[in-house]
Amino acid sequence: MSHFLEGQPLTSEQREKAVWIDIDNAFSEPVTKSDDAGDYVPTQILAEVFKSAGYDAIVYKSQFGEKGFNIVVFNPDNADVINCAPYQVTGFEVSFKEIGNRWFREKKRRKSAAKKVKGR
Repeated sequence: MSHFLEGQPLTSEQREKAVWIDIDNAFSEPVTKSDDAGDYVPTQILAEVFKSAGYDAIVYKSQFGEKGFNIVVFNPDNADVINCAPYQVTGFEVSFKEIGNRWFREKKRRKSAAKKVKGR
């Protein structure tokens, strides 16, 4: 995170907003089975800090759209469901970019070709 915006030092409000955006992004990272559980320790610690400070829940943006949010309720018995509906995914867009150097492996020689060379 840069301490300057367009050549000007960030104000304390801008720095605070940037920190909250980073925290929001950390909570929004998708979880997969192949992820290392240790990667989630920072957000688990933050959740415990918020819970210990008396917060009832955490709300953070969803990775499935600009308007969506996820809610973590620390004690579900303290929440009342007032509206609930199932959703069906009707579309999905994937974007990607190359992030490293390409690599190639050499083709393996077939056994039959290797035997012919040896038998000459």
